Amino acid sequence: MVGKKISDRLALQITPGFTHRNIVNFGDVNDVFTLGLAGRVQLTKVVALLADGTVPLNGDRSPFQSSNNETTYRIPLGLGVEFDTGGHVFQVNLTNARGLIESDYITNTTDNWLDGEFRLGFTVSRLFNIR
Repeated sequence: MVGKKISDRLALQITPGFTHRNIVNFGDVNDVFTLGLAGRVQLTKVVALLADGTVPLNGDRSPFQSSNNETTYRIPLGLGVEFDTGGHVFQVNLTNARGLIESDYITNTTDNWLDGEFRLGFTVSRLFNIR
């Protein structure tokens, strides 16, 4: 992962990746190379917008290759809002991916944002200092 805080309000990250799947359909590839992009825009002191996406670069799931597959695969995209209360950080996320691990969400996302197919996620973070 390579990330850069461009300014006080903008941070970007690029993540090259490799996912190996043991069991695949006939004609599919076991090894998938990916490129992930993420960004964070600080709107106010307490509110930030988040976005991320991961693009498969090879195989039937790649938007750069023609596919003989009947299933239409989509690029997994996520959007979120982050609230920093000073002690906790709350994140509310929307994504079109169903899976949580790379072999699920990168290679098996079929839901379309334009059809209203997305999921809601929620995260709470807290930093503890041990002295």
